[in-house]
Amino acid sequence: MNLQAGRVNRALVFAMICISYVTVLPAQDASRENVPFEPTLEELALRQSIIDAGQQYLGAKYAYGKQSPGTMEFDCAGFLSYAFLKGASIKLPRSSKDIALVGTEVPPDQLRVGDVVYFDTDDRDGKKAVTHVAIYVEPNKLLHAVSRPQAKAGVQFTAFKEDRYWYPRVLGYRNLMNK
Repeated sequence: MNLQAGRVNRALVFAMICISYVTVLPAQDASRENVPFEPTLEELALRQSIIDAGQQYLGAKYAYGKQSPGTMEFDCAGFLSYAFLKGASIKLPRSSKDIALVGTEVPPDQLRVGDVVYFDTDDRDGKKAVTHVAIYVEPNKLLHAVSRPQAKAGVQFTAFKEDRYWYPRVLGYRNLMNK
């Protein structure tokens, strides 16, 4: 059995266990409604493997429209697509705005390593549009391919919640493990 088929089989078994668990909960037990889902050890390892795959390209150059580990050039969506494919065998769309539609929305207080953060970095006309994506690493760290400033452009870790540039431009968060 190939790796992808094994993941699908494990995901199906896990889903069946979750469904059976939910169906036996008493209807009056409303205290469980807002309890965040805890990932399995396997999912946590998969999430970390996305970070590990991306870290291999720290320092790679930023190049709009590129997804080329061979030439060490990526744009933000190309970098995420590559990290998710190599780290977790998850194939993503090629654009930031399409990546922001995959998976499920995550509340900020439930972010986990390997979730995607999407941004509007070009809010000139007042309309919100996804223009950038990054991988969430920890409360104050992102891994992504950045284009600005030119002198420091490329694949890098950057500050997140304490950063005056990135944090105010967040549009949302996505969990792609269940896409």
